Amino acid sequence: MKRLCSDNVNIAHMRCGVHTLQLAVRDGLHNTHRANLISRARQIAKAARTPKLMEVLKNQAAKVAILGQETRWGSTCLML
Repeated sequence: MKRLCSDNVNIAHMRCGVHTLQLAVRDGLHNTHRANLISRARQIAKAARTPKLMEVLKNQAAKVAILGQETRWGSTCLML
């Protein structure tokens, strides 16, 4: 924990470890090659979410395709 002090102000500052980890992972995924692979996987997941393919996935594997979203932590991992 880091203490920030001013004349009459004593503020405790602590960074969120999970948020820092999420920022580091996001920076690592913005590599051009990785971004292209994730983009292709997202296109496949979109195609697998059509009604006909969703029915086949549910019947054969009892699963549904998850579409990753940048704003949701962990959704890209679940999609992949």
